Order: sequence, then C-alpha cells, then structure tokens
Amino acid sequence: MPPTEEDLINWGTEIGTLAFSEKIEKSQLEKLIASLESVKDPRLALYVTAAFALRQSQREERGKALLTRKFAERVASILQQIYEANGSKTEARKMLRFAKWIVEASTGRQIRPVKTLKEFIDSLSVEDVGARL
Repeated sequence: MPPTEEDLINWGTEIGTLAFSEKIEKSQLEKLIASLESVKDPRLALYVTAAFALRQSQREERGKALLTRKFAERVASILQQIYEANGSKTEARKMLRFAKWIVEASTGRQIRPVKTLKEFIDSLSVEDVGARL
C-alpha cells in the first residue's frame, strides 16, 4: 500500500525545512522533481532520483556542494521508503512539490528543521507571537 497523504506531507515538510535551514536553492528541488520525470518507469524513477540527489551532493558550484550530504541522504532514504511502501513517482512528486512549498513559505523566517507539518505550523505561530512582543 502506497504511503499515506499524511506521510507525504510530513516527509515534504521535513525535506523542505531541512533544505531551507541548509540553504539549498529552490532550483535544486525543481531538479529533483525533473529527475523523477526523466524516467518512464514510475517506480525505478525513485531510485534514479535518489542517485541524482547523492550525485548533486558531490558536485560543487562556486565552491559549495549543490546539495548537502545530510540533505541528499535524507531525500534518498525517504524515496526508498516510498518505494518499499509500493509507491511511485506520483507520491514522490507530491512529496517534493510540498517540500518546495515549505521552502517558499519559510522565506524571511527563522525556520529550524522539523519532521511534521504540525511542528512547522506551530513554529510559525511561536515566531509570530515572538514578533508581537
């Protein structure tokens, strides 16, 4: 049985907040999504994208890795979990698109990595309360 929508949202939140905290460019998330689409086989695409993420962690631009090792390994791990749950690139695409939304929602905020959407929303509420004090 494929992962639940809640799993995908929480993994997307985890990946998005990790990407934001590690200053990974949004374009790198877009490249991960594009790598999913580069393979016809909907399940094999998960492993291809995991390999792509690990490759990007080894590539440098302006003296900095395109993806941090920690981020790439977590993406690969989540993609493997989706595969093992009989998921496909449909679920992976949803998760990565949600991660991109989280990065966009984090702009201009002090965000730390969290594992669930609830934790993310709670952290925004705490930040907003702190800003009003």
